Amino acid sequence: MKNYVFYYVKPPKVFISHASEDKERFVLEFAKKLCEHGIDPWVDKWEILLGDSIIDKIFEEGIGQAQAIIVVLSKYSINKRWVQEELNASLVKRIQRGSRLIPVILDIDEDLIPQSLKSIAWVKIKDLLHYEKHLKKIVDAIYGRIEKPLISISKNIESEIEEFPPLSKPTSTIFKLVCERAITERWTNNYRHIYVSSSSPIEESFLEKLKSKGAAPRSVFNALKQLEQLKYIIAKAEDLESSYRKILSFIIRLYALEKYLRENFNNYFSIKKRVGIEVVKKGWAESRQLSESLDLPHPVVFHLFEIWEEEGFVRCSRPSRSPMKIYIMIDYIDSSFKEWLKTI
Repeated sequence: MKNYVFYYVKPPKVFISHASEDKERFVLEFAKKLCEHGIDPWVDKWEILLGDSIIDKIFEEGIGQAQAIIVVLSKYSINKRWVQEELNASLVKRIQRGSRLIPVILDIDEDLIPQSLKSIAWVKIKDLLHYEKHLKKIVDAIYGRIEKPLISISKNIESEIEEFPPLSKPTSTIFKLVCERAITERWTNNYRHIYVSSSSPIEESFLEKLKSKGAAPRSVFNALKQLEQLKYIIAKAEDLESSYRKILSFIIRLYALEKYLRENFNNYFSIKKRVGIEVVKKGWAESRQLSESLDLPHPVVFHLFEIWEEEGFVRCSRPSRSPMKIYIMIDYIDSSFKEWLKTI
């Protein structure tokens, strides 16, 4: 029986100021499209009920709780007092709390844009039926995403992996065991961060497994020291010369783990392609959700996201650091990623 982790990410709240009775249909449709992108829009027609205080609702619940404020300006709304009042409050909030202010210009000339907005980058929508490109820019601005081509370093990947020096048989055995442990870790966010200690009860089973391979505790730490010298791992312990009985912490280098997976993990290349196809199909991906749907170890999916980010194919975000809510998200895919998938 599988164990699942459920988490809730609060959607960003966005206040939409319009006072555009002539453009109300557009504003409501625009707000619905924001909902489809995981954004919680605050529109007066939806939020204000009969008997509510309009001032309290707009300035305390609407503007007061918004991470971003969209000001829709049309010929009808440009001279409305409410728009000027909301705009003034928006500017104050932007200065005091860092709220993002996004002007959306509809059918007015640029010289009619209020002076207070002229220093802020705005979006001008001419066709109210087809504005997908403008909507994407607004959504990206709300989430703080930057549309920028990634610098691809994928041409150097093979040489990066091959440059690791060969290991002696005992050291190679230890390296394979710690990599095996890394990809079977269940909850850790930094799955490449390994702790080994002969004095920690948590590590006893791991050390016993090492011993079964003919590795005494001291030889384990000698092997780890060699791995650190050969750049397979990055040691986090203060002193590698200290007694092997002390806790030793280290991080497996990203490309060292990639080398291990290529050489030892069954069907790694087909798994890589399978995960990549799903990412392209969705247009985005969340590592734990994808690992569950494809029935793959989460650290392997997590690793693929990291290696693709390092190679310049995708851009990732890490929304959660809570120990029970560990995942990584791909929120931008470079066009070269599809072409690369064809080569696998």
